[in-house]
Amino acid sequence: MSPLLEVNNLRVWFPKTRTFFGKVTRWIKAVDDVSFTVHRGETLALVGESGSGKTTTGMAVLRALSPRDGSIRFCPEGKETYELVGMTQPEVRPLRRHMQMIFQDPFSSLNPRMTVRRIVSEPLIVNRIGTKAEQEKQVRALLEEAGLSKHFLNRYPHAFSGGQRQRIVIARALALNPSLIVCDEPVSALDVSVQAQILNLMADLKDRYNLAYIFVAHDLEVVRHIADRVAVMYAGRLVEQGPKTKVFANPLHPYTRSLLATSPKPDPTGEKSYRTLHGEVPDPSNLPGGCVFHPRCPEALECCSTIIPAQSEVDGRRVRCLLYEDQFKDSPPIKR
Repeated sequence: MSPLLEVNNLRVWFPKTRTFFGKVTRWIKAVDDVSFTVHRGETLALVGESGSGKTTTGMAVLRALSPRDGSIRFCPEGKETYELVGMTQPEVRPLRRHMQMIFQDPFSSLNPRMTVRRIVSEPLIVNRIGTKAEQEKQVRALLEEAGLSKHFLNRYPHAFSGGQRQRIVIARALALNPSLIVCDEPVSALDVSVQAQILNLMADLKDRYNLAYIFVAHDLEVVRHIADRVAVMYAGRLVEQGPKTKVFANPLHPYTRSLLATSPKPDPTGEKSYRTLHGEVPDPSNLPGGCVFHPRCPEALECCSTIIPAQSEVDGRRVRCLLYEDQFKDSPPIKR
């Protein structure tokens, strides 16, 4: 069976400066040459610092943003595969019921003038699914699935806590029985105890409905809990991707190692054994030459400033680093 989603060489660029006649002279390269696959019932976590292109990638997959180049192949029902890049919005619309999104802020993503009944039933109404009685029955079932009482149907979003609002968002996302849900940091705005409840709910729903998640996150411990595979992004590019167990146990890319080393550990006596990264994620409109990570990389080689690394297959993973390309292994390190 075909994968649910195949993304190849995806680029999302935004014009920054133009000439008097409208010709673009400078681009913001938010996502540049990103490739990954998502299978049914799988959670792929996109991790990285702010500004690395994680959310932009998710929005492009949903065609909320138009890619500049690349391929997004979507096979929602296991039969026909659709190429989303190049489709017009009217052509994409029939496929939107198969792909949904859970936003970071559950309050701003809910209409404050709508009741819970209206919010959860809106996808059914827009897609003309069922009669009013059937829609009402479906809404009640969805709220129950999300862990909310049917007595909340006539309340407005302001009457709920952050965790309850996110449950409403999850119920709305499930209304059309999608195959893929893009989760844009769905628990980052919640308390830690509530985060655990929402993550457990999402894991249960994934198993029950064979859902696939693209899970955007900063918190690596959250990723460790929910992800099956991990893709690490830096400055719009994927630098490492592979099974969660391998990435966490033995990270290959220096950036991945730095991210994992700086993640808080529940051991106050433990020693810090990492080299702190200096600087910030580079401006996507003015990326450094060669490997985009080399100005901050503690293991950078002299060739890293001029040569763009290719994707290398190492231990069942993909890593974009010259340290794993045989012809560059003997290059001297950069003197800082």
